[in-house]
Amino acid sequence: VQPVLAVLPRPLVRMDTERGRAVSEKVVVAAASAGTGSFEITEVSTGSGFVVAAVRRLEGDDLLPGRGETQFELTISLTEDAPLGFVNTPVTVHTDHPDASKVELKVVGMVRS
Repeated sequence: VQPVLAVLPRPLVRMDTERGRAVSEKVVVAAASAGTGSFEITEVSTGSGFVVAAVRRLEGDDLLPGRGETQFELTISLTEDAPLGFVNTPVTVHTDHPDASKVELKVVGMVRS
């Protein structure tokens, strides 16, 4: 079974960093699966104040081959003031697609001193 909306390379984002260092970032791509039509991302919410997500629509040469014209880059970051310890929080992507109104990614990792 193919999902309506695929998160590439996978919907699990691993973040490891040292507290006070430059912001730690990871990038994933949200793309419509073949034959599902287009969609828009209407909102991205995180389960924590120290996890931040930004969205950018991909176009032209930035598009992943074989994934259709509707693709978005999600940049997920940990802020410099993230608390020490384990990170385990969701990032929820809200879309206007009727079969995929919410897609959840899991952000896991560790903030060390």
